[in-house]
Amino acid sequence: MKGFRISNFYKEWGAFFIISFLGFGTSFFWTKVALRELTVLELVTYRVTVASICLWFIMPIFRAKLPKNFNLFTKIAFSGVIGNFLPFMLSAWAIGYISSSVAGILNSLTPIFTVILSVIFLPDKELNTKLILSVITGFMGALLIFANKLNGGSDMGNLLPEIAIIGAALCYAAQGVYTKIYFKEENFITLAVISSTTSAILFWIILLSNQTEISFPQENSTIIAIIWMGIVASTVSLVLLYYLLKNWTPTRVSFITYAVPISAMFLGVVVLGEQLKTHMIIGATIIIASIILSNQKLKRKAK
Repeated sequence: MKGFRISNFYKEWGAFFIISFLGFGTSFFWTKVALRELTVLELVTYRVTVASICLWFIMPIFRAKLPKNFNLFTKIAFSGVIGNFLPFMLSAWAIGYISSSVAGILNSLTPIFTVILSVIFLPDKELNTKLILSVITGFMGALLIFANKLNGGSDMGNLLPEIAIIGAALCYAAQGVYTKIYFKEENFITLAVISSTTSAILFWIILLSNQTEISFPQENSTIIAIIWMGIVASTVSLVLLYYLLKNWTPTRVSFITYAVPISAMFLGVVVLGEQLKTHMIIGATIIIASIILSNQKLKRKAK
């Protein structure tokens, strides 16, 4: 009798939704919570450190091994710089100056950047009118969800923080394309371990160099925020992200950032007691439609 097996279709979509709604989708919310007690550097350092420790513990479980090739090792470490260190630093700093809504919209530029980089560096990858249309549609859905939170455009006046979020979006796009080019055969756990550890080392160097006094979390809400971001939004999400990048095109994976506004909307309604409005529902529906449209061919293959 054959054992129960889950098809790749459900594994991949399960990974997509875990990253979108439990991982990256909650990061802006928990960042706001943690920054009430910690500095930006402390927050990102603790978050990535927790993730690195967890990843080293699960590495033997998945029988993942470190690469013996030094050139490959440095390439994976560089992936950690552009995919973890830089965007985490930029986003955490910027969120202290602009609203989560503006950050969510600017972060939704990731699929657009991914399309551009894919055209330049991955000419053999699938790119068609349907995919481009779904990217534009998803971005419009994100704009619609946050439409009433921009305060007449006044939230869009902090230029440097906005550039930082755009830079983070570009980093995420670059990581997706970079991973697709160089890491076709590597174990996704190995990729997560090295990239996360590289980021943790860099953050500790910067933290110890810039702060004479280091604060550790005391409030329960801050501790919960760090644990959640370290385990769910970093450890689990990073492993699943590399897993998806091995099976999907970078552009399809980048649609995770379109699902993030839906998660932010849900947290706002459930946790913060915000009112669920019609334009938010329409925006969420448009985003879901764009995700389905971009993955139609993938679904047919899975059948």
